[in-house]
Amino acid sequence: MEYLGLLRGTEEAIVHIMSREMQDNKRYKQSKNAVATTWLVSFRQVVERDAVAADLLRYMSCIEWKAIPHSILPPVQPAARMKSAVGTLCSYSFISRRDAEKTYDMHRLVHLAARIWMCQRDSLIETQRNAMQHLVDIFPTSDYTNRELWREYIPHAARMKNSERAGEAETKGRLCLQVGQCLQVDGRIKDAVEWLEESRDCVENLAEDDPDRLLSQYELAIAYWANGQIVEAVRLLEHVVAIRERVLAEDHPSRLASQHTLAGAYDASNQEKRSIASDASMNKQRHSGVTASVEGTEERLRHTLPYRNVRDRPLDKGVLPVGKGKNAGRDDRKWWQKWKKRTA
Repeated sequence: MEYLGLLRGTEEAIVHIMSREMQDNKRYKQSKNAVATTWLVSFRQVVERDAVAADLLRYMSCIEWKAIPHSILPPVQPAARMKSAVGTLCSYSFISRRDAEKTYDMHRLVHLAARIWMCQRDSLIETQRNAMQHLVDIFPTSDYTNRELWREYIPHAARMKNSERAGEAETKGRLCLQVGQCLQVDGRIKDAVEWLEESRDCVENLAEDDPDRLLSQYELAIAYWANGQIVEAVRLLEHVVAIRERVLAEDHPSRLASQHTLAGAYDASNQEKRSIASDASMNKQRHSGVTASVEGTEERLRHTLPYRNVRDRPLDKGVLPVGKGKNAGRDDRKWWQKWKKRTA
């Protein structure tokens, strides 16, 4: 009963249990676990006959076992070598093709057995670390044109995120940040908050003024705002702005972007006096020749800020969502100019 209870635990516990020989008085002393031995023989044959196929098998065992896009696999050149390696895995029934070879599935037990195989050779942690770094390197940007691709990749990122021993904290933090940014653009704000909170926690041991840590906090603040958590958003943005004002030049795009976002957050929370002061400070710096950088940030924020996505929320003063009202679709810069004149 204790053994069955362990098997119902986490996958990491199952890997540890099944990678060890369990005492069984009913078996001959020299005999091995029949199921485990069968898989190990097959894995050894793949390693001996096709090293590239073995590397692909190791990598696939670290991501989700179903709906594996061909584009997520580590690159292999020439293309004929990749095709041969995939054919080897298919011939052993380790994976199966679907959608004209663009997507693969791995049997759930093969997925688990491969991890057991690596655990026995003390290579699981290193393989997971390399797999996560590869996914970070190839993960698509949050540009909306990449939407179909990131939707295919996110389940595999989730598998890695939930693994207890996968990758360094900073690498995991970058992966969570990338996924969180994509989820914001996709309108899945609550999911974005969860991923970005994970990213913030992963990089909390970095220096207070570390760019990766500040970026994680800044993106989380935007997600909080979009999720209606305006108090948390303002608190976090004030922290980011304070640090960036201390370490960055007055005309640095990241400093200006955070000031701009904080001004909007103040307006959303009816803190107009501080909003005017913050926006006036940024307006002065804009005339020093950095207008283009800030406008680029405004264009990006257009897809994430609450007044661009949440259409059913009561409207704040001067804010109209996309597709609503007579001025829908207007240029954001013109809106800010009118807003500043009205509040002057």
